[in-house]
Amino acid sequence: MNFLHIGEAVSGGGAGTVLRDTISILKQNDLDNNHFLMVRNSDSFEDIIDFTFEGKGSMGSSVLSSIFSIKNYIKLKSILNNLNPDVIHMQSIGNLSPSVFLAIKRYKRKKK
Repeated sequence: MNFLHIGEAVSGGGAGTVLRDTISILKQNDLDNNHFLMVRNSDSFEDIIDFTFEGKGSMGSSVLSSIFSIKNYIKLKSILNNLNPDVIHMQSIGNLSPSVFLAIKRYKRKKK
């Protein structure tokens, strides 16, 4: 099975730590499944990050992109279609654009 984990960040504490530790453990120990991680750009932990969203600040590259990021929508849509994940796990997505939800909704609708 393919798992796509989506989060805001893996750096820092709290939810970032939980996501980082979860992905690290899964990638090392769950060899029967494929685990992929997509987060905003990160200067560290490249060894566990497979894909990144645009934007480094807490609100992305601009206020408009925090409302709807067409770049992140297109990028996630392409990744979903190529990976064809069986499970999409979202954690701590507070500062990611709602475009993430739209891409997933359209992917799930297409998959039915």
